[in-house]
Amino acid sequence: MADMESVMQNRLGSNVKVVAAIIGLGVLAGCAGNAATPTVERPEAVDDYIAGVIALESGQKKTAVDRLEAAVAQNPELRMAQRLLGDIYREEGLYREAVPHYEALLELDPYTLRNYYNLGVTHQLLNELQQAADVYVRGIEVDADNFDLNFALGQVFLAMQNDEEGLRYLERATRIDPDSAKAWSTVGIAHDMRGNFVFAEASYRKALELDPSVAVIRQNLAANLLSQERADEAIQLLESAVEIRDGKLPRKLLGDALRAERRFDDAVAAYDAALSFEPGFVPALNGKGLALIGQYEDGLRLDDAPRDEALALWQSSLVANPNQPKVQALVEKWGK
Repeated sequence: MADMESVMQNRLGSNVKVVAAIIGLGVLAGCAGNAATPTVERPEAVDDYIAGVIALESGQKKTAVDRLEAAVAQNPELRMAQRLLGDIYREEGLYREAVPHYEALLELDPYTLRNYYNLGVTHQLLNELQQAADVYVRGIEVDADNFDLNFALGQVFLAMQNDEEGLRYLERATRIDPDSAKAWSTVGIAHDMRGNFVFAEASYRKALELDPSVAVIRQNLAANLLSQERADEAIQLLESAVEIRDGKLPRKLLGDALRAERRFDDAVAAYDAALSFEPGFVPALNGKGLALIGQYEDGLRLDDAPRDEALALWQSSLVANPNQPKVQALVEKWGK
């Protein structure tokens, strides 16, 4: 997800008078009561809520959760308590526990778009993609021009391998906010998934123009250029990408680009750099094996050492992931 924001709500201060004033204004009364004459039927719930807020602001999360849970158990219509519990659980990675609180909040307040977003993101974190999509669609029915919901829904559809619907909502997101680099970059991913490499390149370049500081945009554009057999341009992008943010994936892609240009020694060095981040990184093991075979052939097959090392790398790769028929075929071919 992957690449998603964690947007948290601003919390109330710990000043009891401020909290009490907010309660008096009816913010906590829920949707069932009359907004003009709010009432709080369960004062004990309000006391627990206030104590929970104070504990949270003091860094006592467990106490805060206990008191907030007590508050919503007595009065499920305490919207701010439901929101705080959802946020706390999500921050702690307890996504399953966060869901019912966001669901309750959404039922109480179906007009605040952030409530749809919070519930949808939590479903995404649980890899419940269809549930997330359903929530986002409901939010978009309230406001079709909300950027966050359209962007998130587009991402979910891509994760579900529905690139057509994903592209639809992502392109709508770029119309809502034409200056969003992340939206244009994700549109590029959708076009790449559909094999529309020229459109994908244009989208990545637009994203890069809007925000040249994001390494992953350079990385995605470089992978796209490799698909178009333009390795020389990809090398330049990847070299700048690793200067911004180094990692196993850009180093592996750099190895691929260098290998495509038959710069086998440099490719081996790039794959080694990728493996320094993760020694068992299967794509880098496979790529380094191919680069070593390139060295072996350039040396007129007089020195068996590169071939033997390539075979050892591929064997390690197959141990990590046996379901690689292409790698198995390489082992059979070069092992004879």
